[in-house]
Amino acid sequence: MGMDTESRRTSRWSRSRWSRRGLLGCLAGLMLGGTLAGPMEARAGIFEGFPDVLLCDGGPVGMVAFYVSFREPNGSVTYRALVKAPVPIRVTPGGRVETDRKFCAGDTLEKLREAGRAFDLTGS
Repeated sequence: MGMDTESRRTSRWSRSRWSRRGLLGCLAGLMLGGTLAGPMEARAGIFEGFPDVLLCDGGPVGMVAFYVSFREPNGSVTYRALVKAPVPIRVTPGGRVETDRKFCAGDTLEKLREAGRAFDLTGS
């Protein structure tokens, strides 16, 4: 025969309570381990030779940040903005910006760096 309703409820609560304790213990261990190991620093330059963030003029919306997304087999790197309709920007291995929109069209990485519009993510 089966368990009565009260026993099932208690049994379920008991299992979930232990699951929560296990999860909290695991998180506490990770935090303590991270503290004992010392601070970890983020590494700059996700893809060597390419900045992590590009700032491009978005016209009426102002400056738009494009974040590195992936590296293609040919060595080009694609950036995407965190907007409703992502607009990809591709930067060739030679540093030329390619896009079908006006964002950074015709620019090069050199020009963006000189203008202070190309950044690497860094740790604090």
